[in-house]
Amino acid sequence: MPSNRTFIKFSLIFISFLLAFSCQPKVNPENSQTDKLTPEAGATIYGRVMCGDRPLKNVSVSDGVTVVRTGNDGVYNIKSAKENGYVFISIPSGYTMAEASLPSAGFWKGLKTKSAIPERVDFSLVREDQAQSTMIVMGDIQIFSEKSVAEFNDTFIREINKYLPSINMWPVYGLTLGDMTWDWYWYHGDMIGITNYILAMRKLNGLRIFNTVGNHDNDMQFDSLTEFKTTGEDRSCMNAYRSLLGPTCYSYNIGGVHFVSLDDVITTNKGGTTDKDSRGNMRGVTENDMKWLKEDLSYVTEDTPVIVSIHVPLFNFRGKPNKGNTTDSVNATVEAITAPFKKFKKVLFISGHTHDLYNTENYDVDGLKVTEWNSGAISGNFWIPAINGLNLCKDGTPGGYRILTLQNGRYSSTYKAIGKKSCYMFRSYDRNQINLSTDKISGELLGEDNNNWVYINVWDYKPSWRVTVKEQLPDGTEKSLTPVKVETYDPLFALMYEKGLTDSGPQLSGTIFRVQASSPTTTLTIEVKDEYLNSSKEIMQRPKAFSIDAYALEMVE
Repeated sequence: MPSNRTFIKFSLIFISFLLAFSCQPKVNPENSQTDKLTPEAGATIYGRVMCGDRPLKNVSVSDGVTVVRTGNDGVYNIKSAKENGYVFISIPSGYTMAEASLPSAGFWKGLKTKSAIPERVDFSLVREDQAQSTMIVMGDIQIFSEKSVAEFNDTFIREINKYLPSINMWPVYGLTLGDMTWDWYWYHGDMIGITNYILAMRKLNGLRIFNTVGNHDNDMQFDSLTEFKTTGEDRSCMNAYRSLLGPTCYSYNIGGVHFVSLDDVITTNKGGTTDKDSRGNMRGVTENDMKWLKEDLSYVTEDTPVIVSIHVPLFNFRGKPNKGNTTDSVNATVEAITAPFKKFKKVLFISGHTHDLYNTENYDVDGLKVTEWNSGAISGNFWIPAINGLNLCKDGTPGGYRILTLQNGRYSSTYKAIGKKSCYMFRSYDRNQINLSTDKISGELLGEDNNNWVYINVWDYKPSWRVTVKEQLPDGTEKSLTPVKVETYDPLFALMYEKGLTDSGPQLSGTIFRVQASSPTTTLTIEVKDEYLNSSKEIMQRPKAFSIDAYALEMVE
């Protein structure tokens, strides 16, 4: 039976609210604005950043184009064309928003006047103890139908809210990685859109959410919900997102870590299409976004750890630069996207998009050591089949989420499968029992023979992990077997595909190991330990049944 994971003691029972406030807002400046403030000449957005009655200096404020800093009096001025229709702050470490308008964490506010009219926008923060905090990282929620919303509520929302009242020790946030919805269904099917996503996330009992935009969060019909019209197909496609969820590129700070949410999707739709397959998108960044990014990072010291959330990954599952295998095309190289971060000593990218789970550790990009965690999907394979508790990503990873723990400027991560025990780290297969009619899966990649092979899918695997297998021989002795990492399909997802339970074929995985036992009936002890010494163990009795029902019952909470 799997053992308890020590890491979960302080990160899975993970949800809390504000620990302590050293300053409380006495008035809401946005509503009252009782103090007199005159904008500088040419400024079209101005205001003050406060903690209670104390002004906060050196806080970054931006319209998504230009970044300015507050003065000693907490005042900022931006000469803005207001092309994005919002203004936002980069929340400094040790603070949170006094009023968070979920699911946007309250750090941005929509503009109400045209560009030539000066507009005052104030921000109010409160102190927060961030010596330790937790972030729930959610890849590809992908709600697109009433059924998927129900699945989301009954699985993820229910699971997270189960822990919300149980801990009041440290702050907890949420971070999405794009594709919260599915653009085509904004106008077809059940008409599920961004507003439906917002309503669903508000059920998370006050969890403060930072969003990342994905390709499916772009509006194919360019329907703007505000007066702030934009030109250019990529910008126009994001009008709806900006008006409801705010910035597509922004930053914030938690516990000494600088977070950047970056839009790395270029939409190439020509507008007005109703064909869900004709819209194009590519991994890329715009010149304006890169200009904003460089200005934002200019105020961050090189010793500060930086975590960047993006939708489309930099690397593929083989740990090599992504050359377009997961997108229509690529117009920005890994070098171009990572170049602004070269001065920093520690940079982590967290991505989604693939509906798989894999990690690239310390990849050298022009002298910069880049680590990327591609984080699986809340929706698994688009909430299909989601039967009997099995909602698998295409590489066999169970649908789930990352738990990112921040502590005094350091961070660590673990993956939690929805509805499964916290120590669920792998799934084993008895090759002798696998009989798939699809030759490509059952023969070519799994091996032609059934000669006592055992396959082990270790999702979230990193090189620092240990995978050990011991075989109990008939004479009572124990033999150590050497697991070898292979590139193949996950047999369980392949079985679901063969049975027509999903219309998406399996994705090759680079985190599957195999060993060869001495006979069809010997018992194997399989253990996986991560870099934090959390472990999961299985006494694998062989022959082990290979069926959907058998695996559905595995490690259920």
